[in-house]
Amino acid sequence: MYLSRRFLVGDRAYSEAQLLRVGSVFIILAEPGAGKTELLGKFGSLLGGLPVRASVFRSRQVTASRMPLIIDAMDEVARIDRLALDDIVVKASDAQGQTVVFAGRSSEWDSSVTEHVKDSFGVDPVVVRLEPFATDEQRQLFEAKFPGEVFEDFVNEAGRFELVPLFGNPQFLQLFGEAYVESGHSFTSKNAIFADAVRRLAHEANNKVSQKGRPPLNRIIELAGEVFAKLMLSGVSGVSATEVLGVGEFPYIAGLVSDAAREARFLMDTRLLKPSVEAGQHEPVHRIVAEYCAARYLVSRIEDSSDLLSLPRVLAVIAPNNVVRTELRGMLGWMAALSSETMQTTLVELDPYAVFANGDPSQLTAKAKKALLAKLAQIAEDDPYFRRSDVWRQFNVGGFFTSDIQADVAEILKPSGGSQSLRQLVLELIQSSGAASQFGTELRALTFDHHGHASVRKIAHSALLDVVGYDPVPDLAALQAEASALSLELAANVVRKVGATKVTAPVVADLLRGLSGLYSKRLHARNELSGSLYFIRALVETLDLPVVVTALDELTQNLVCTCNPRYDALCECRRGVSKVAGFLLDRYFALGVPADATTLWVWLKPLRFKDYTASDSSAAVVALANAHQLRRQINGSPSRRTPTPRLQKKR
Repeated sequence: MYLSRRFLVGDRAYSEAQLLRVGSVFIILAEPGAGKTELLGKFGSLLGGLPVRASVFRSRQVTASRMPLIIDAMDEVARIDRLALDDIVVKASDAQGQTVVFAGRSSEWDSSVTEHVKDSFGVDPVVVRLEPFATDEQRQLFEAKFPGEVFEDFVNEAGRFELVPLFGNPQFLQLFGEAYVESGHSFTSKNAIFADAVRRLAHEANNKVSQKGRPPLNRIIELAGEVFAKLMLSGVSGVSATEVLGVGEFPYIAGLVSDAAREARFLMDTRLLKPSVEAGQHEPVHRIVAEYCAARYLVSRIEDSSDLLSLPRVLAVIAPNNVVRTELRGMLGWMAALSSETMQTTLVELDPYAVFANGDPSQLTAKAKKALLAKLAQIAEDDPYFRRSDVWRQFNVGGFFTSDIQADVAEILKPSGGSQSLRQLVLELIQSSGAASQFGTELRALTFDHHGHASVRKIAHSALLDVVGYDPVPDLAALQAEASALSLELAANVVRKVGATKVTAPVVADLLRGLSGLYSKRLHARNELSGSLYFIRALVETLDLPVVVTALDELTQNLVCTCNPRYDALCECRRGVSKVAGFLLDRYFALGVPADATTLWVWLKPLRFKDYTASDSSAAVVALANAHQLRRQINGSPSRRTPTPRLQKKR
């Protein structure tokens, strides 16, 4: 089953067909399992070309043509000096394709590669993020994959481990669904979830397939770990069922497990591997699965005292010169989650962000968690952009914020506690993992830190609103008294969270008056608030009728021009109030209230709308345009003294 995707380019959203008309060179970045491969297949059908793995494209001879190029898995060829990525970009530009699409993991993409793409093609590439699947789309995927299962029950069980925020990723949804069914509808840990999912993928569910000679399930899983570990460490794509000369990307599987060549045939028949483009070639069903299986295999051998394989020997391949190969960071994270404290601290020292963002960091010991936070703080001070393009990624650390590291986390959250980028990351994870109640004092301090970064204050306040039992209404006075663009936005979020009835209508009206000041008085000038002011409309759309009426009365009472009283048509000082009042009028008519001409004229008379245009998005404009009798009543209203203002307006 394939569901159409939505894409984000900056703050704008596009459909698949719309996106391809935006530019000619695209960079699609997403976290593992987000559905890049299926998406690129759809792009191939739209553009008339086939996706190709970056490692395969690199070894091809390319001639100039106008055929589209769709290059997947750019992150898998990344190396320490990044020369492989540079070669692929240059080769793609030499091909002169009409449309070129690069895709890879956001965590392994550096902004300098984007600049290299720009220099090579001579145009600005369109950097694209995949919008996570919404709840309805998640339900469709789940019910299609697991007929007979109840999506709501699955969500409730996954919610115990804070996994629901990851369901926007289709591969995670499928993996967790597999584990949910395999475990009898009950989870115990994230590690157990992946273990159950792997068992289900390795199981032969078709009774019509002969089981003669098939090794036990645990043996097949062990073989998968060995094969995946060798594939990942060597940097190749998959395995071949037959031995073929010159196919370096797909080595012969019997050569990888020479002591179990017969058993390896059964591994290729499981869902742990999927067919590749060429017949007889297979690759891991997904990189996430390969990382988990490979890590479990390597850790079991390293921690076996009778095995000659040691951690230093493995790290010599994973992290030559103590720099982790970018394509192996996911596997490294799982190795830390599955290993003993000694290995955990070693891997944390090597690449703390890989350990934090991959695998299951809740499995770390208290000592390893403390070391992780300390090392992250050190890296963030040296490089505030240590997250690279991964800044938009959502991942889960449910169970990480335990009481034994609460003091360490609180230190990071202090306004003077070091790097803003690390503080923002920790805040995001506190909120997504439901741990905000442990840090109420720190979150409130960040919210009211007037000198704090806007993104930090927003996330801290959002997390604070999630704390069960916390009453944000008393905070409104302080936020309105600060009267900054950001504090007023936070105040609006409070009203939307608790409801206007708990705040009282006069307070809401006063807040709306303050929000009206965020609009520039001069037409087409920049607004004071850096970003969208849509939250003002969103706030108004939550108000009920009594609050709307009170707010309109308050905003329009004694509203006169103070900037150009002699020439009313040139007035600029009422632009913001008129916009907010326009939103309120839209809400008034959307509620379906019978309109009173006299009251409407009192509200409309002092408002001024410039650069007006007819708009079907305005409920007030539509209602007044169609209510001929009401307009005649307004024109004949006793309170009318000046010409009726134009009803069309642009907001």
